[in-house]
Amino acid sequence: MYYHSIMKCHISATIDRDLLVRARKHAQQNRRALSNLIEFALEQTLRENASPGTDIVTSRSKFRGRFDRGECYGDR
Repeated sequence: MYYHSIMKCHISATIDRDLLVRARKHAQQNRRALSNLIEFALEQTLRENASPGTDIVTSRSKFRGRFDRGECYGDR
């Protein structure tokens, strides 16, 4: 299996307010960070819609208290 960089990347997204309220409530009830819930939902969606023979592999990373935007965004 191939694992991506250990560093997680920061994103910005706009979603429906009601969906955000429901997602926050679900994450809180399951003692998960909202970002973990969003990542899980995205992975599941991508797996369900992946072409045959395509694997989605997540990293074994842990957030270390800082983001390195340069690693995520390059020279943009």
